[in-house]
Amino acid sequence: MNKQQAHVQQYKKDEVKRLENLIRQYKVVAIADMTNLPSNQLQRMRKTLKSTMIITMTKGSLLKLAIVNSKVQGLEKLLEHIKGMPAIILTNENSFKLSKLLQRSKTKAPAKAGQIAPNNISIPEGPTPFPPGPIIGELGQLGLKTTVIDGKVAVKEGKVVVKEGEIIRSEVANTLTKLGIEPMEVGINLIVAFENNEILKKEVLFIDEVKFMTDVKSSITNVLNLAVYMGYTTKETIKLLITKAYRSTKAVSDKVGDAVFVKETKKEHKQKVEPKFEIPKAEESKEEEKVEFPELKEKVENQKEEKPKSEVKQEGTQNPQDNFKEQEEVAQSILKKLQDDKLAKAQKEASKPRWIL
Repeated sequence: MNKQQAHVQQYKKDEVKRLENLIRQYKVVAIADMTNLPSNQLQRMRKTLKSTMIITMTKGSLLKLAIVNSKVQGLEKLLEHIKGMPAIILTNENSFKLSKLLQRSKTKAPAKAGQIAPNNISIPEGPTPFPPGPIIGELGQLGLKTTVIDGKVAVKEGKVVVKEGEIIRSEVANTLTKLGIEPMEVGINLIVAFENNEILKKEVLFIDEVKFMTDVKSSITNVLNLAVYMGYTTKETIKLLITKAYRSTKAVSDKVGDAVFVKETKKEHKQKVEPKFEIPKAEESKEEEKVEFPELKEKVENQKEEKPKSEVKQEGTQNPQDNFKEQEEVAQSILKKLQDDKLAKAQKEASKPRWIL
């Protein structure tokens, strides 16, 4: 009896010594609970993860002794987290990557009676593979309304049959298994990790990547909205600020009855805002306006009256260039008078500006 006892004690000493050496070689030491983990599943996970970590199952008392004897500063903080069927995980990867690898290695499994639901378990709306029969009564016991479609039983409306944290009853587990619903996850349950003299619990290590990315996008949107609201110009906000300014200006102009026009160029992402102002043309009358210059007409007639007949006869002998020059001056004065009157009328009409839509 003493020899057998001595042999057992030596085995324990060897196991503790082995664990001590392993603990000193790795940067991260984690504790996991292997309760309800099938041995076949554990062996597959060990083969898959052996390149990045070492997974060792041992008795809780031996594991605690190895942690104490390793004399790693701060490692004794792990002692209070050793429970159930403990295992020690050793790796040089950071704790968050370790948690991510273990989470990905988990697989779906059917529910068993007496297990605790990790989250809400529901039976969805839709057809089942069963013809009318006992399945209708089983679903009715769970509070589900059914109908028959194309000779198959169908659930009219989905329902949560087990809430998170509740114990799964045998009838619920059997029905879920018949419907092919596997709500449980089988894998290594990481409890805590020790890295750089700091304890990281699973609540911190487990990161929902979908939720994380959603939170990041939401934060970026909130910061961008705040910057635009404050009028803080950056590369990311300048286009939004210009758009906001244009919309605000247009809203104000519409309110007061004016309009602001945007002339879009063919180049992408470029806008040029400029008001168009056009001097309106004078309205044309249906009948042509007759413009008379009485003072000019009177002057010409007086010249004709003052000239004696002898002088009139001599005009033919005068220099043709002098006669042409005089006629040109008269024509220019008439033309200038016409232009001045027309321009004055146009300017008078243009004094009332109109914005062209």
